[in-house]
Amino acid sequence: MPEYQVVLTAKKTGCCPLYKPGDKVVVNLPEVDLTASDKVCAFLLAGLLQKCLGYSPNMLCEKQESFISKDEFMAEFHLEEGTISCPRVSTDVSFDLSIEEKRDESIVAQQQLSGHEGKQQVISQLQKIPVLAVVSADQLYDVLSQIRLKKYPASADIIQKGQPGRNFYIVYDGEVEVFQTEKDGKESIISNLQKGECFGEMSLLTGDPIANTIRTATESSILTMTREAFRTLMDSTPDMRMVINRLMARRIKQTNERMGLVIGSGMVGQLQAIGFPDLVQTLSLTECNGILHVQSKHGDGEMFFLQGQPIDIVIGEESGAECFYTMLNWKEGKFRFEETEFDRPQKIMYGITELLLEGMRRIDEETRKWESKDFNF
Repeated sequence: MPEYQVVLTAKKTGCCPLYKPGDKVVVNLPEVDLTASDKVCAFLLAGLLQKCLGYSPNMLCEKQESFISKDEFMAEFHLEEGTISCPRVSTDVSFDLSIEEKRDESIVAQQQLSGHEGKQQVISQLQKIPVLAVVSADQLYDVLSQIRLKKYPASADIIQKGQPGRNFYIVYDGEVEVFQTEKDGKESIISNLQKGECFGEMSLLTGDPIANTIRTATESSILTMTREAFRTLMDSTPDMRMVINRLMARRIKQTNERMGLVIGSGMVGQLQAIGFPDLVQTLSLTECNGILHVQSKHGDGEMFFLQGQPIDIVIGEESGAECFYTMLNWKEGKFRFEETEFDRPQKIMYGITELLLEGMRRIDEETRKWESKDFNF
């Protein structure tokens, strides 16, 4: 039985600061398909819910049902195909609303393969990619439905600076360029990524927005893995965590060199310039020994490192891993690293990557709770 989804395609964008003509928002009720959507506007979704969706028993998630036909789906949710206008601008900003059958866009379906043999063929291809070569066939099999292959023309933006990190990307074929945006708005190329190289991992681990725009240098094919699949593989594959850690160590070193940041005793800075997640990754991957002192409007904290491993974290009278999850939310403040010996029992039994993964899960859970309260209809 077919499943249906709501597709909003930007038609006229006028003064809209978010969309350009052709951008899509895909809604698989009750969720927004973030992987298939170019961008997501809360005002647009609010307008869709208010004007197009009538209340019915199927709006209750536990009573979701399949629909025999497109007409039945449209009738159930009071939907009409056609043009809808943005409710928040005075100029003409409009979207085409269409109802489409939900398609399997996984890499298996895209390569027109099916069954167990087809999946095994795709897994063999994926294991030739360096970052995935350390992942077992069984582990890749479990996340295949969350991996897509998308083709881009030359000079197309794959991700843009400032966007939230939603996916992990691998250059399957072609070449992409990494752009740094200067204060005056000018862009400069800081590196090139070739076939087999990856990007997007930092924002998935730290929760920070995308730091650099990634643009195709040639016509390219890009593998896209959902955040959930990436975290599943990071949790289940220690060797993949090691590969990603080495990759981040190299990139953080390059970033620090561009910023003129010298790691060592007396290192000082602002969290606005280098975020707390990036900072602790730097100290861990450079195997520092000492104490990171952080001052913010939320409080003062200290993080103890021994050969790059976190030993303990203290905020006021509290200590342990919970303090790390608290400090992940500190976006402003000062920091100072003191290279020194200390006598302190080890309270943290996880590495930085494990702490970041757990911290991001907690932030995601809080975000979902907030969204469920805000859109409780």
